[in-house]
Amino acid sequence: MGVFYEAPSWKHEDYWPFLLLQRIMEYDPNAPINTNYPYGLYNYMNRWFGDMKDIKKQECLFIPYRDTGMFGHYASGEFITSLIKPTIDRKQTYLEELSFEEIQRAKNKIYTELLAIEAGSDMIQTLGCQLIYMDKKVPKTEIASRIAAMDKKYLEATYKKWFSEGDTALAIYGPTSTIQRINEV
Repeated sequence: MGVFYEAPSWKHEDYWPFLLLQRIMEYDPNAPINTNYPYGLYNYMNRWFGDMKDIKKQECLFIPYRDTGMFGHYASGEFITSLIKPTIDRKQTYLEELSFEEIQRAKNKIYTELLAIEAGSDMIQTLGCQLIYMDKKVPKTEIASRIAAMDKKYLEATYKKWFSEGDTALAIYGPTSTIQRINEV
């Protein structure tokens, strides 16, 4: 099951906050699903999905294109259709419950990713995407300074602008027998 929203394109000013949000909400392999772990250690979405009995895997995606983008969450499990409405509702409340630690952890992840771009093929891929979609080379220092300047108030305002006004797209893959009451959503 996937729940997706319209998101900014590569050139849109809100591209950078969404890049950070994807890092905030993405699956953390150190937060095993359905096991005991300290609640303060992992992000809210990992804890929430981890409390669900039938969730096997979950992931957050931000896919920008030249003219638009797509942002959302997908999860797989036994009775996944029962999670559609709670997932949509939870996305709205999640933005209000962002903690300083989650934001800082996501910023650090982006900084680490920037420092990890050393191989020639990684540099070429990064530069190629920037030139094709942004029509310019974006230095690592600019990316880092944009990410560093974001605080909780700025992120909340940006995300509410996109999520409260936009339509929600729903994608379900799997046997039709598991999709029983989809019209009730």
